[in-house]
Amino acid sequence: MTPKKKKTKKAKTAAESAAAAAAGTKVAVFDPAGGPLSATITSGQAQPGSYELLLWEANVNKVVMDERGNFLNPDDDTYELPLPNTNNHGRIVECIATAVITPPITNYALRLSIQQDGVEIGVDEAADKATAATVTADLFVQLLEAP
Repeated sequence: MTPKKKKTKKAKTAAESAAAAAAGTKVAVFDPAGGPLSATITSGQAQPGSYELLLWEANVNKVVMDERGNFLNPDDDTYELPLPNTNNHGRIVECIATAVITPPITNYALRLSIQQDGVEIGVDEAADKATAATVTADLFVQLLEAP
């Protein structure tokens, strides 16, 4: 019975990964028995800006966590996600980030990174050359439990 359970879980996770990929959503596969998950937001190219970080409950329109910050102060832009890790299966981390373009630098890089035990396990980013005074990116990473 136990091997069949593992195969079912693995197939479900593979199907979820495939569905997320088809939807264009990045995926972070985590170890439910590992350390806490965390999300880090960065703005490259020395561009100032701000962000809102949301953790959406799996399969419903309910926000589990809502954090805000900016790239103008020395505060850490890393947030630990709620425990236990198993509750994060299927949840989506969303970051709506805005960079203010400061000429002569017109390049920007907005990045959402998911880590566990000091290792990056998922990332979504938007990087390019700006043609407007501000750039806003909506970044998504779905969290899936390792089989």
